[in-house]
Amino acid sequence: MTCLLFRRGLYEVYGLAQRHTTRRQVIAKRSTFVGLDVHKESIAVAIAESGRGGEVRTYGQVGGDLEALDTVRRALQAAGRTLHFVYEAGPCGFTIFRHLTAAGEDCAVVSPSLIPKRPGDRVKTDRRDAVMLARLHRAGELRPIYVPNEGDEALRDLVRTREDAVTVARDAKQRLKAFVLRHGLRYRGRAGWTLPYRRWLADLTMPEPAPQVALQEYLATVAEAEARVDRLTDQLRALVPLWRWAPVVEALQALRGVSFITATGLVAEIGDIRRFARAPELMAYLGLVPSERSSGPLTRRGRITKAGNSHARRLLAEAAWAYRSIPRIGRQMQQRQEHLPAAIRTLAWTAQLRLCGRFRRLNSRGKPRPVIATAIARELVGFVWAVAKEVPAGAYDDPARSDARAASLSGGEPSMTLWTSATADTSVPRAKTFRDALESGGTQPANISRSTIARSRCRACVGSRGNGTEDDKQRPSGRRVKPILS
Repeated sequence: MTCLLFRRGLYEVYGLAQRHTTRRQVIAKRSTFVGLDVHKESIAVAIAESGRGGEVRTYGQVGGDLEALDTVRRALQAAGRTLHFVYEAGPCGFTIFRHLTAAGEDCAVVSPSLIPKRPGDRVKTDRRDAVMLARLHRAGELRPIYVPNEGDEALRDLVRTREDAVTVARDAKQRLKAFVLRHGLRYRGRAGWTLPYRRWLADLTMPEPAPQVALQEYLATVAEAEARVDRLTDQLRALVPLWRWAPVVEALQALRGVSFITATGLVAEIGDIRRFARAPELMAYLGLVPSERSSGPLTRRGRITKAGNSHARRLLAEAAWAYRSIPRIGRQMQQRQEHLPAAIRTLAWTAQLRLCGRFRRLNSRGKPRPVIATAIARELVGFVWAVAKEVPAGAYDDPARSDARAASLSGGEPSMTLWTSATADTSVPRAKTFRDALESGGTQPANISRSTIARSRCRACVGSRGNGTEDDKQRPSGRRVKPILS
């Protein structure tokens, strides 16, 4: 009897374990992975049931709007499934991701360049792409990308708009120079868009009315393009102090070659730098590590991978050229660093000593200068990562920044200090204007640049403007810009 009860107890325990295991398996099988091949006017949908032998099939094709996607989501939820959506990053942005996550669904966005593909597969359709996404997402072979929030994406759009405006201005200047050269007119002075060169262009007179009108139109196009770049720069200077990453932007300006525009562009393109555990991860993310094709004892390394964000990689390559001279801290660099903590200033000086020395050594070995700049840009990423790690976590969610943003939304003027350092040098008072600085013999104000000084000496002429990556991009202190906020 006792043996029977013991066997019955074991059977009951075993039966309960079996029932629990079966229940867990049933719950796991209800998980469904949904692959979306997103286009402007249509979305191809495929589903893959959980489990190694789960069914993978095409669900159909719906419209490209969110209402059609919600219809598919409700139909799949009716069967008691747990849905896991995935789609490729593309021109449609992150609207679908934010819509699904707001509805409580699991959604992942993957990079098209990181999706495994079979070399022999030569047939590509929307249906096949959706099925492939669902199958790979079920197998865990897809790595989601970082999706910025709406505020970060909005500022990134403004940064890229300014970058497009700089490209338009550069093309307009090139077309004007080509037009002048076609008519046999050559400037004998120093090349570049200097003040004497602009005066020479304004004094040109064509022999016929038609080319004279064309010249005036080219000049007006250049002036309009430069004015657009200045307007966008002013808006960035007005909006960045209200941004949650404003402390990181200010800290990165301690590095040589990283001005306000460069620092803003890097942070806007990379996003949260804290998500990278090590500096080499950020280097690989930006595509600045060498490619490799090794097999057995043979090791082959080639050019950089150029994976990841090309905008940030271009900014770093331009900043790397600032390390071709000797290490020094000039007046503008000192003004940018004076309110920063000592740890960040030490990192910036260490970066100068290391990168300037490495540039000279590689140059003495006969390396091509573009190759040297790429190597310096890769190491500069490590210092960017280190400086961003030094920013205290509490500086990201500063209540003063929220108050300043609320004041700007209500029409007020934001006024705030991003950093407070006990080691900051405040013994020398700053002059309020450039004229006061000249009369008192003090130092140049932090918000007065060299281009402003040149325009103040000759107000009848238009000052020179660069490509937006140098330090001389600040506006006079008397000019207040009200941010355009939606």
